[in-house]
Amino acid sequence: MAMTMKSLRYALPALVLAGGALLIPQKSAANPDFTKRTGKKCVYCHIGDWSSGKYTEAGLYYREHATLKGYVEKEQALPASVEASPKASKRQ
Repeated sequence: MAMTMKSLRYALPALVLAGGALLIPQKSAANPDFTKRTGKKCVYCHIGDWSSGKYTEAGLYYREHATLKGYVEKEQALPASVEASPKASKRQ
């Protein structure tokens, strides 16, 4: 059976739309495989519940690069209560 112009008129746009849908980036969902691959716990990349859609800097890096290789962890400032050590507050 030869494809007629009428059937091609409908088939071609359908194929283009289906192919285009495959090119749209999909939102990745957290799963235990990521923790096995990265060696990190969920909270390393996710803020709060993983379904919140909020990410740490590491999570944003992983989302963009699909790996943590090359990610440089920034030093986090310690809260004031942790910075003041008991030794510093002793009276002499």
